[in-house]
Amino acid sequence: RFILYIVIATFVLLNAAFAQNDSPGVGFKSTGQSSMNFLEVSVVPKAVSLGDAYTSAGKGIESIFYNPAGLAESANKTEFFFSITNWIADIDYVAAAASWNWTNVGTFGLSFINVDYGDIIGTRLISASNIANHELGYEDIGLISNVGAYAFGLAYARAVTDVFLFGGGVRFVGQQLGQSLLSNGMTDNNMLKVAFDLGVKYYTPLRGFRFAMSIRNFANSVKYEEVSSSLPLNFAVGGAID
Repeated sequence: RFILYIVIATFVLLNAAFAQNDSPGVGFKSTGQSSMNFLEVSVVPKAVSLGDAYTSAGKGIESIFYNPAGLAESANKTEFFFSITNWIADIDYVAAAASWNWTNVGTFGLSFINVDYGDIIGTRLISASNIANHELGYEDIGLISNVGAYAFGLAYARAVTDVFLFGGGVRFVGQQLGQSLLSNGMTDNNMLKVAFDLGVKYYTPLRGFRFAMSIRNFANSVKYEEVSSSLPLNFAVGGAID
């Protein structure tokens, strides 16, 4: 019970520490803003059908995308997952995962998400001297190459007791948003970050009722040009009963 209290306090402190992020370069607070929001899109059909209420309900390989503690409940020695999500605006997600349950050691998992943004038409602003020929104030510059996103993760989970499970993971998250023409020349809008996930699950004596907590996308800020924002930090608490 003491360990559980420590874990709860840790989750609360981490969530408070990263609740907001400032962008001093442009003189405003970016509270509520985030980058790399592709991390918020669900890739597990069962979780989507439950409205993403999967923090405590998820078990096995699918939990790697929501609460890594659920990996410790893998029913098989080895599990695999694969999905394709056709998102809005011609955006496609491909997700895959695999886990290995080593009974006396714990469960290890790998996950991968790739995002195809489809065809992106680039634009650029028109100078004041040429604005008369472009009523919209910008012009198309054709298709932009090198646009997409991905996340590759490693996770580990273990059942500490028959009723308490914990898990954690690290993900390498990348996003490419083409190039920008700045005063000092062309700049690649490529970003790579390391994000962390933590999760716990506790089974109560009440007929299989359990509650769980998870924190996902815990990382430092992302900065594009002069604007800084955090990854979409997600702190979830849930309960479930069979």
